[in-house]
Amino acid sequence: MFKYLKRCIFQNTRYFNLLQNSEVSVSSDMSTGEGQGSRGQQKVTEGSSGQDLIEGMCSIPEFYDGTSVFMTGVTGFIGKSVLEKLLRACSGVDKIFVLIRSKRGVNPSDRIKELFESKLFEKVKKELGTEVCLEKVFPICGDMAEPNLGISSENEYLLSQSNISVVIHSAATIKFNEALRTALTVNTLGTLKVIRLSRKFPNLKTLVHVSTAYSNCDLSYIREYVYQSQFNPHKVIEAVDWVPDKALELMTPVLMGNKPNTYTFTKQLAENLLVEENKMRELPYVIVRPTIVGATWKEPFKGWIDNYSGASGLFVACGMGLLRTMMANPDAIANLVPVDIVSDVIIAAPWFRAMRILESSASKTSPRKTADDSSYPSDPNYATETTTDKTTADENFVINCESGHIDKPLVWDRVPRLIEKYYCAHPYAKAVRYPRMRVTDNQLKNRIQTALCHNSVAVLLDLLLRCTGQKPKVCAMYVKLHRSLESLEFFTSHYWTWEVKNLHDLDLMLEKFRRSRGDVSKQNWAHQWNISMQGLDWEKYVELYCIGTKKFVMKDDMSKMQQARSRMQKLKLINYLLGSFAGLVAAKLTHLIVKLFIRVARYIQSSDIGAALKRVEKMIQYSKSKIL
Repeated sequence: MFKYLKRCIFQNTRYFNLLQNSEVSVSSDMSTGEGQGSRGQQKVTEGSSGQDLIEGMCSIPEFYDGTSVFMTGVTGFIGKSVLEKLLRACSGVDKIFVLIRSKRGVNPSDRIKELFESKLFEKVKKELGTEVCLEKVFPICGDMAEPNLGISSENEYLLSQSNISVVIHSAATIKFNEALRTALTVNTLGTLKVIRLSRKFPNLKTLVHVSTAYSNCDLSYIREYVYQSQFNPHKVIEAVDWVPDKALELMTPVLMGNKPNTYTFTKQLAENLLVEENKMRELPYVIVRPTIVGATWKEPFKGWIDNYSGASGLFVACGMGLLRTMMANPDAIANLVPVDIVSDVIIAAPWFRAMRILESSASKTSPRKTADDSSYPSDPNYATETTTDKTTADENFVINCESGHIDKPLVWDRVPRLIEKYYCAHPYAKAVRYPRMRVTDNQLKNRIQTALCHNSVAVLLDLLLRCTGQKPKVCAMYVKLHRSLESLEFFTSHYWTWEVKNLHDLDLMLEKFRRSRGDVSKQNWAHQWNISMQGLDWEKYVELYCIGTKKFVMKDDMSKMQQARSRMQKLKLINYLLGSFAGLVAAKLTHLIVKLFIRVARYIQSSDIGAALKRVEKMIQYSKSKIL
């Protein structure tokens, strides 16, 4: 039955017959790989119960069995996690084609081998074997910035003949302050190139586009649909070809409008491209919008992180004792999402799309409202789709992947306190200062603390380095840190609410499988997919995050933890003494300033200056009375 259903989903004619008929009875010959499968027959009627429907649906691993996947952004943080989960949980996948460029003289094949040396892949290499993993992952030499993604005609033909059913597009430049031309070329034009390549795959079932939950950050409440951008994405892409760099730089603020940076602007344009391309020709897609992606929560092990981007940079700067203050709304939600949650959503999205259509056809009633349903409040920002008789706006959907909807979300005011607590318990071996940081929404307070706790300390440390014959570098490091904080300020100082109905529906469908009375294997596979964050304990997660940055980012020797803790105790004592000294100095200065003010006031009152001021005041009053 499962083999039949898989074949039913992977064959377009039979798949759409299932959508059009109230009763379907189909038999098909199954053949996957080199061997022949068995025949199967399935009958879905209007009277089928929910339990019968669950029993008839294929699992996520079966959905990927015998098929191939094309991925971009595989060397990125999310891309690595998706690749690892695909190999480990969907071992029946035939090939995973990954777009990867040569870098610093290292060819794509060698870069893939280097990728598998990461700690992240230890578990899957142990389960499948390194050779099997390398055989399944096929590097395609290319570049997002090149025409046709830099893919040769030979590789393009290979891809078109390889039964690719799912495309996962996660490649992007995530620099917030990236030049508009570069951001458009990679994030927007790159997406258009991926769409056009995907159309050449005859067995394509879903294109998963990894966007960002902040693509519409100029709104306070963000629905699970594509909001229409102010400018047509195709027109903006065309402008990149002929507008000079200087003119494009001057146009950037006008084009971005209320968007805080080029990253969010170009990601919104990329989402609109999917809608526009679907209007021209049917395109099956799902958009996944994660918020701030952080370290792993559970899989393949806890606390894995390998970069300084986003929240990780803040964690490292706090752990080193460099970051003491930053602008943030203390009550705003720090919307961290573990990368393993995001990866599970991305991989499950094509299966969820297919199962939702199958469920809809069985009940003859769509489980979700379409874009034209009157129950949706009218919104001028909504990019409506003109649909064909086969594809509705309900089949292509958006999943907002965020943590603000859970019972106990994490707020910014709590983040530095947890970081301080757990970096004291698991300190960096080369920490510079005691890790104490606070957030504030007061600009003046933040500037004063920045001058006292960042700039003055940087000057003193650089002076010390010069005296010891070393190159000064602390001031330059703080300049970079302050630039990063400025780019993050918009996201730490605002509050958003996201609709998460599709995320809940996906979790609900997985929960149905977990609770079903089917065979044991079904229950096992459903428990491998972790979508819900309701059980997330932020204290434990932040502790794992701190340990992860220490182990995988800073690459500290974990066996020398006791030495690091001894060093931290000394830094804590120094911090206390310096704080006490600074408090005494501040109190003394305040006392002197008050005394000086009192003396000046008394001098003015007792001197001719006071009398002169009084005469001037009387003259002003006299003049006013005459005028009136």
